[in-house]
Amino acid sequence: MSSPIRFAAVFVLSLYLGFLLTTLAMPAPLNWIRPNWIPMIIIFWIIQFPAVFGLLSAVIAGVLFDVLVGAPLGLHAFTFSVVAFLTLLMHRRIKFFNVWQQLGIIFVLTGTERLLAYWLSILVGDATGFTMWPAISNLVLWLPTCAALGAFQRLFNLR
Repeated sequence: MSSPIRFAAVFVLSLYLGFLLTTLAMPAPLNWIRPNWIPMIIIFWIIQFPAVFGLLSAVIAGVLFDVLVGAPLGLHAFTFSVVAFLTLLMHRRIKFFNVWQQLGIIFVLTGTERLLAYWLSILVGDATGFTMWPAISNLVLWLPTCAALGAFQRLFNLR
């Protein structure tokens, strides 16, 4: 059994790397395809350890993300918690899906997060343009993200 401190350390480290990748400067023409790193990280850890990571971790990550990007407080906390809830509902099935089915689920989950974030930003009057390209870029980066987070899992010997 892994200690709760290890789980927390791995989650905080992976969130830190996700925040770092989110704030990484990209060329202006490519900025609209910036992937949603934090929802992918949340989805991965919920699929691997649903009893440890769940709605509370998604809310904490969402509030930190709101502070980081200057979004209205609670906007991403809500969208990440919806993604976490949907992932918790399907985590047993997702774990045993083949690659193409997993990619489809990742697209639906991250697309749902984008749609909810856009809808809520319209409600608070902070809306910019909407695009589904980040969800598509998550498809491309899902397998490398799983490999990197799986390496963290093995490095910290989480079971």
